[in-house]
Amino acid sequence: MTMKFFENLSNNYLELLNDKEDFDVIINVGEPLNNRIFQAHSAILRYRSSYFRNELAKISKDRYNLKEINLKHISVQQFEIVIKYIYGGIISLENINPSLIFELLFVAYEFLFEELIKYLETYLIETKYFWLRLNFSYIYQKIYHYQEFRKLQNWCNDIIAKYPNQVFDSEYFTLLPESALVSLIERDDLQLEEVKIWNYVIKWGIAQNLGLPSDPKNWTHENFLILKNTLKNCLPLIRYFHIPGEDVYHHVQPYKQILEQNLWENIKMRFMTPNHPISSIILPPRIISTPALPIRTVEQFPTVIRPTLPIRRTDQSSNVNRSKLSTRRAEQIRPNLPNRRRAEQIRPKLSNRRENQFSNIINNEHLTEIASWIDRKTNTYSLTNHPYEFKLILRGSRDGFTRNSFWNLCNRQTNVIVVMKVKGTDEILGGYNPIGWEKPRGRYETKRCDDSFIFSLKNGTIRNSILSRVETSKDAICCNPNYGPIFSGGIIMGNNFNRDNGCLLYSNGSYEKSIRNFIGLSYFSVDEYEIFKVYEKDF
Repeated sequence: MTMKFFENLSNNYLELLNDKEDFDVIINVGEPLNNRIFQAHSAILRYRSSYFRNELAKISKDRYNLKEINLKHISVQQFEIVIKYIYGGIISLENINPSLIFELLFVAYEFLFEELIKYLETYLIETKYFWLRLNFSYIYQKIYHYQEFRKLQNWCNDIIAKYPNQVFDSEYFTLLPESALVSLIERDDLQLEEVKIWNYVIKWGIAQNLGLPSDPKNWTHENFLILKNTLKNCLPLIRYFHIPGEDVYHHVQPYKQILEQNLWENIKMRFMTPNHPISSIILPPRIISTPALPIRTVEQFPTVIRPTLPIRRTDQSSNVNRSKLSTRRAEQIRPNLPNRRRAEQIRPKLSNRRENQFSNIINNEHLTEIASWIDRKTNTYSLTNHPYEFKLILRGSRDGFTRNSFWNLCNRQTNVIVVMKVKGTDEILGGYNPIGWEKPRGRYETKRCDDSFIFSLKNGTIRNSILSRVETSKDAICCNPNYGPIFSGGIIMGNNFNRDNGCLLYSNGSYEKSIRNFIGLSYFSVDEYEIFKVYEKDF
C-alpha cells in the first residue's frame, strides 16, 4: 500500500515563498501605486504552469542571475491566491469578494490553469448564486467569448432559456459571438416562439454586416448570399415547420433567398398539403413551459371595513411610548419608529380622498397582521388596537415602476414596508426593512439587518399568509443603484417592475422559507406596488 503525505509536502513548498535564498525569479505584480515584488523559483513555475514555462523561456537572466516577469495587470490580492495555488496546491476563498473571485477566473485562464478554472466556476455557481444573478448581464458579457468557461456558460444558458428576453432584447445581443447564439437557439427548452427566434437570428445576422440595406426589398442577390453565409450555422437550427403560416408569410418569406430551395418548397408544401411527405428534416417543437401556481381552494373573506382611528389628544402627557419594533432580544438596541404627529408638521397634509384610499393593494386586516409581525407577536393585533400607522410614500401607478422612482422617493427612508400585487395571480408579496435602502456610489452594497422579513398575504385564492424572517442577517438587505428594493436572496425588484418579468423571488437565500410555491428562482411582474413608512400612533 502506498501512503501519500501531500499535506506536509504542500506546507513545505509554501514555506519556500518566504525563503529569501535560492530564488531565481522576480515577479512584479500590480499597478505602480499598489504593487508588490514576489520572489519565486523557476523550476516550480515551469512545471506548474505552461504560461510561466513559455514566459521564462523568452527572458534572459540579469547580472544577478535573476529573471524578471511583469504582471502589472494582475492585482496583488489575486496573485497571492494564485502563487499559493502554484506552490502548495491550495486555495482559500473565504471572505473574498465575489467580484474578485470572478476576475480570478480570467487570471487562471491566462496562466492556463484548467483545474483552477473548473473549481472557481463550481464555487461561484454553488456558493455565490445570488451575486451571479444580481450581476447576470455583466457576467454573461464577460464570459461568452471564452469557451473554457463552459460551466458558467451552461449556467447562463439555463437562465436565458427560461428568461430569454434578458439577452435577446438586450443592447449587447447583436454583439454575441456566433458560438453563443448557436448554443442558445439549438436548445429545445428555449422559451421563445419560433418566429421570434427567426426574427432575432435575422437581426443578429444583419448586424454583422453593416452594409446591408435595412429593407430586404432593396437587397440584391449578393446581399442575400452575404446574410446566408453569415447565418450558415444558425439556419439549420430554426424549427421552420412549427412557425404558423401567417408568420411564415410576413417574416420568413421576405428572406426566402437565404434558405435552400428545397427547404423553402417544403415549407410551402407543408401548409398547402399538410399530409404530403417532405424531404426536409423536421425538428421537434420547442418545449414551452407555462409555470403556474397550484390550484388552491377558494375561500371567501368578509369585506373588511376600515375602522375609524381614535381621536388623538394633543397634550404631551397622553403620549404613550409604544416602541415595540425589533424586539428580537430584550438587550438588542432597537430602531425607534418616528412619531407620526411630529413628522406631519413638516409634510403637507394629503387630501381627505387620498387619505381614505390608503392602499390599492392591502386592507386593514393585512396591516394588523404586518404590525403583529413587526412586534413579533404570537397573536395578531385587532383592527383597532395595533400601534402603527402606515404612510404611503410610493405607489407604482402614481410614481412609476422604475428603479429611478424608487431611489428618488425611498432613498434613506427607514422602517418601510413594500407590498406588490403579482400580475396574473391573487398573490400579494412584500417585505419589511427597518434600516432602509441607501443608494451606493459603487455597484452594490449589502447591509446587516436582524429584523427584516418577507411575506405573502392571504388574498382571494391565497388562503394563508406566509411569514419568512431573515436567517442570514449579515447580507439581509442589498442596495444596488441598478435595481429597486432588494431583500437579499429573497425578493429582488430589478427595473420596470410591471413588465418584462422585472421582479425575481429566490427561495433559497437569506430568508428562512419561500413565500411562493416555487423552488429556486421565479420571475414575475406586478400590477401595482406600494411602499409605506411605518409610524407609531399618537394616542
